[in-house]
Amino acid sequence: MALHFSSLLTPTNIRDIAEKYGYSKPEYVEKFIMDFEMQYQILQKLPCTTRGGMCMPFYTEDHSANRLSIDIDLLTSETVENVSSAMNKINFEVDEIEIELIDPKGEKYPIPNLRSYRVYYDSFLGKRDWIKVDYFCEINLPISTKDISKNYTLFALKIDYDIQILSRGSLIGDKLSTLSLGTIGLPERKFAEIPKQIFDIGSQLRVATKQDVLEVFETFEQFTKFKISVFQHTPPFTIEDVVENIEKSLMRFFEHDNTAIILSHDEENRFSNFLGTYMGRPHQYKKTKHLGNILLILFLIKTIKNVSYYSKIDKEAAATKFVQVINQLNKFQTMYSEEIREQIRKLLSSPLPSQLSSIQRILRGQPIEYVFLLREIYR
Repeated sequence: MALHFSSLLTPTNIRDIAEKYGYSKPEYVEKFIMDFEMQYQILQKLPCTTRGGMCMPFYTEDHSANRLSIDIDLLTSETVENVSSAMNKINFEVDEIEIELIDPKGEKYPIPNLRSYRVYYDSFLGKRDWIKVDYFCEINLPISTKDISKNYTLFALKIDYDIQILSRGSLIGDKLSTLSLGTIGLPERKFAEIPKQIFDIGSQLRVATKQDVLEVFETFEQFTKFKISVFQHTPPFTIEDVVENIEKSLMRFFEHDNTAIILSHDEENRFSNFLGTYMGRPHQYKKTKHLGNILLILFLIKTIKNVSYYSKIDKEAAATKFVQVINQLNKFQTMYSEEIREQIRKLLSSPLPSQLSSIQRILRGQPIEYVFLLREIYR
């Protein structure tokens, strides 16, 4: 059986797409197409919901893939045995690929119902290459989803099959736990992916509705509890552990010197690598927006703490407040420089939370987004 997207997978097409959309690595464009190739093959065999970075292009303007994804993350209610059978059938039927199960023994905390595969192929750019497919099996959680109807066009790719992806709120809620670096989040060997997660979560939060935010609360709670239950750690983590570690992780991604709030050295290096690898050009994603996203996610975590285990506010009120903050951030984008300076003056003239009083002088020269979000975080 030939590859479903074989007409796109030629050296000329791959390089043309990379050049047209400003991607520096044509091989990552090829991986992106191979993601959809494998997704197509899998969906002929198994009911699955797509999660992770492959959802992102469906939540961007004009169906553009403003960031590439080079692997596939799937949820399925099917058993591990059924997943293995389906992958074996695909391996047998599709001549151009070779599928290999990744041995979980090297993982510090192996997860019984997580199955990971490498899918090897002879790159049309002249080398042997592969993409990764991760399955979370036996998932039966009340997670909101979105249906993508066939004939959806994604730059040069026409997707002629139906797809189910996580809803925007569920996508954010799922991705949020990846930032809990001390517990169930990204392991140290994957810290290079931190900016990718911040970009995904932050960009979607900035356009979130109240319903999206309510879905964030629900999915984060449900999915985090599930991950904790299957994550083989002694003693077991708690949802409070996860939330606290997300907060601590985010706080490590930025710092301040005598003049400005800046990305930490490690995060700045990761950020630069992320832009060069995943983002097409021209793009509007600057360091200031990245740091703003870190602060916005930190405000989300503070909100979740108040909702989940401080019980200071109910979910409806918390979602309403969060959307009000998003709307204010969007209003800042339309203000003239004089209006922004006046707004900063007002924000800094009223009493500051104690955590900010020592850097009041620094805040005067910072983007209004930083000043506003820091006040909300430490309110």
